[in-house]
Amino acid sequence: MELRERGLIDKQQQIGKSKKATKPMATLQLPQQVPSPAQDSETLRKAFQGCITDEKAVIKVLGHRNAAQRKNIGDTYQELYNQSLIDSLNSKLSGDFGRAVMLWTCKPLERDARILHKVLNSKQIGMNELAIIIEICVTSSPSHWRAIRDCYNSLFESNFHQDMSSDIVPRTFVLNLLRFIMPVRKSLPTVDLDSVNDDTTKLRRAIESKEIYELDFGSIFSWRSFLELKAIFESYHQKYGNPISEDIKDFGDEMLESLVKIMIRCIVSPEKYLAEVIRAALSCPAGIDHDSLTRVIVRRAEIDLMKVREAYLEMNETTLDKAVKCNTSGNYQDFLMVLLGHVGLTMQLTIILQKTRKHIQRAGLLLVYLYKRMLGDKHDVCARLNYGVNQHYIVKNLQEPSGNGCYLLHVEGFSDGLVRDFFSINNKL
Repeated sequence: MELRERGLIDKQQQIGKSKKATKPMATLQLPQQVPSPAQDSETLRKAFQGCITDEKAVIKVLGHRNAAQRKNIGDTYQELYNQSLIDSLNSKLSGDFGRAVMLWTCKPLERDARILHKVLNSKQIGMNELAIIIEICVTSSPSHWRAIRDCYNSLFESNFHQDMSSDIVPRTFVLNLLRFIMPVRKSLPTVDLDSVNDDTTKLRRAIESKEIYELDFGSIFSWRSFLELKAIFESYHQKYGNPISEDIKDFGDEMLESLVKIMIRCIVSPEKYLAEVIRAALSCPAGIDHDSLTRVIVRRAEIDLMKVREAYLEMNETTLDKAVKCNTSGNYQDFLMVLLGHVGLTMQLTIILQKTRKHIQRAGLLLVYLYKRMLGDKHDVCARLNYGVNQHYIVKNLQEPSGNGCYLLHVEGFSDGLVRDFFSINNKL
């Protein structure tokens, strides 16, 4: 039991023995009271009417609904208007914003299947394209991955395995990639430490002999659970002094070496790998890789995007939120920021200011408080006010009244915690 002696104890073995509270890893923010699917469908329908689409309304609805709620909205929209919601979005939205919203609105299985289909229908498939397949495979549970492949086969009346084996994909590359992504991989909550030690020794032998094609090497990567593989990689590092990815070199096949290293990075720390994908997307010499940026944020917002944000901050001198804001704009930026966990600013403050509508001075104090606490004097605060509001009490740079019965405010970096702080300080409000 060498692993145990070296201190590498599988923490997953404690699953079920102790249940500790864990903070949510998803960044998706849902309203306290969710409108019915019929109400949301009506809101979206109104947003699509006319020459100019109300894209803010689309963000407000779809950006604050989980997968099950979005499915219900789509089904209800189809029933009410005899038209697919995706088709409506496709006809009314465009650019990076439109692609992001449609990808988000798709069912998760269909979304991943469509991403894979787009990759396999690229004019030329190289490392960047096949890395996406690894990303989706490793960041999915074995059952979800199997369901994605089934959805792919059904949706496109094709066969994922055969499409992967097309002539456009490098032959030696795809054969080894298929060995990794095609098996019915185990999904176990624990690992066998003796087996981990044995596999670690086999991997070391294969690496030393430069036999990356060796059966033991391929079978370990193909059939072990991701939890087991992670334990094996940790064991390798402890026993031989180097991360296994550093020792995989000079095998005579650079593409295959890169493939294996991507697998390892994604298995060891999916959130760090995804943070690296985002960083690469934002620093691409040819311009922002919006597809990769959108893919990671959309796919992980309901799962573990909070962990990706934390990993990004550890790797860089800035937050992911700030990086996205500096490299995107318009409704595309607004939508990504919503998925990153920025509470719908208009929605939250509308609720608060409706309650204080009869106390205009106090509403003004709230806006001034948020302004000073969060923005200092470097930014403007923009609001649309109800008719009859005495603008003397509200902060500068106000728009004309909208007459819609509530005060709407957009503040960069808004946190509802600041509002709670304000009300706790001014408890008479």
